[in-house]
Amino acid sequence: MNRIRLKYRIGVSMVLWISMAAAVSAQTGGGSDLSSIESKANRILSLQEKIEDLKKEITKQELEKEVMIESARQRLADKLEEIENSESWKNRRESARSGWEENSPGTCSAGGPPPICTADHWHRVPSSVAWEKYEEYRDGVLEEYHERIRNAGKAQEGKIADASSAIEQALDDIERLKREIVAHSSDYKENVVKTGKSRHSGPIRELMRLLAEKHNLEDRIDVYNVKLKELDEEEDKTVKEAREKISLKIDGEKAKLQDRIDENKSRLQRLFQAQQERTSSLQNELRTWKSDLFQLELLLRDTSKLKVGEYPLLIAQQKQLGTQIREGEERLLKFRDEFQQQETTIKEENTVFSDKIWDYTANLSHYQDKAVLAIEDAFTSKRTILHQGKEARIGMLRQKAELLAEKTELARQDFMTWASQVDQERVKLMKECQKVGCSCYGSDTYGTIVLNWNNSYDCVDTMDASRYGSVGIYGCSEESADYHQFYAALKGNLSDSDLAALRRSITKSRYDLMYNTLID
Repeated sequence: MNRIRLKYRIGVSMVLWISMAAAVSAQTGGGSDLSSIESKANRILSLQEKIEDLKKEITKQELEKEVMIESARQRLADKLEEIENSESWKNRRESARSGWEENSPGTCSAGGPPPICTADHWHRVPSSVAWEKYEEYRDGVLEEYHERIRNAGKAQEGKIADASSAIEQALDDIERLKREIVAHSSDYKENVVKTGKSRHSGPIRELMRLLAEKHNLEDRIDVYNVKLKELDEEEDKTVKEAREKISLKIDGEKAKLQDRIDENKSRLQRLFQAQQERTSSLQNELRTWKSDLFQLELLLRDTSKLKVGEYPLLIAQQKQLGTQIREGEERLLKFRDEFQQQETTIKEENTVFSDKIWDYTANLSHYQDKAVLAIEDAFTSKRTILHQGKEARIGMLRQKAELLAEKTELARQDFMTWASQVDQERVKLMKECQKVGCSCYGSDTYGTIVLNWNNSYDCVDTMDASRYGSVGIYGCSEESADYHQFYAALKGNLSDSDLAALRRSITKSRYDLMYNTLID
């Protein structure tokens, strides 16, 4: 029934929390700044397109200018060609060299005095004067073409200047907009981080309240742990004395067995040395006999060199050496077999002793347990009563821990849902900044708010690990203040005797609880 009520409370809390989360899920705190950034980024793109169009217009006008100038230059070149090679201008040059000056320069299309030009267009003058007049006329004609060159492209230059001015203005506007975008990005990060921190306070305060309630249950379990610990200490003292007596007795038996093992090892070493001495002496004799036999057999291979009557003696010696060698090798094998038999007997005996020592060592607790079984039974009844009270609190603690874990996870999910929206905005912000070439703030906004959340979220574990302190924890000052407020109120409900027991258990009780939870 209690568990059903707990699940109902958890369900209601989750519904309320989800409703609260949905109400604020769309509010990241940076919407207006992001909207301004998007608007200004689009304006920059528009200005950049305008600049490209203006650059194209400048290129077009520069080409037109070059065409106009080239056309004027070509006309000048054509006129110079005409002056150099046409019959009319050749006649004019020749007339000037001959001292003829035209009355009205340019009226004689043929370019020379009678009979070339039949009309009365010419009169005589000194040739230097006539040549000067010719050059003056020629330069006057060419001046018109030079003027065309100087004036060619003037209209295009004006259009180019206007376009360049418009580009400069657009570039200034772009730089201003970029500065404004960067400022908005800084404001965006500041506002989102501030909003993120404000979202921490409510859920974390609720988690601190649940944590304080959990710790209060742990305190009550600690009171039982103190009583159980004191009972254990009394029992441990009695059991320890019994175990020490058994341990001393077994150590004595093990020492006796080890002495037998050491004695057998020394005996085996002596047998080994004796075996080595016997076999070494016999092996030396065998080598001598085999050498003598080898030399004798060499003599018997060529009997022509033997003296009369020497052959039968050598044959007898050969048989004798063969018999000695065979008997010596048999004795050598006998020595080895005798040693191996003795060695096996000693090692088997030591194995028996070692196995007994191992049995004493490996089963020491078994021998001790048999001796202390009666002692332990005497403490069981009293301990059962204490454990029943403790188990009831542990059940409540587990329920509280489940509720804390569920609400902690719910708070994390709610925050991460909000943080994912922030991350989407961050990505959007970065794209807007990147597409217009701005180095904006806010690329680390998601990481910052998650880090801030994790720091605040980690305070749950921090306070869980340092709940006995009365001062604020570095990095968790606000969270620890909330925790201590709740914890102090709950601790005030303990009796004086429970508080005294709690103080005695303060250094080890939580480790005892962890251990008991595991073995339960």
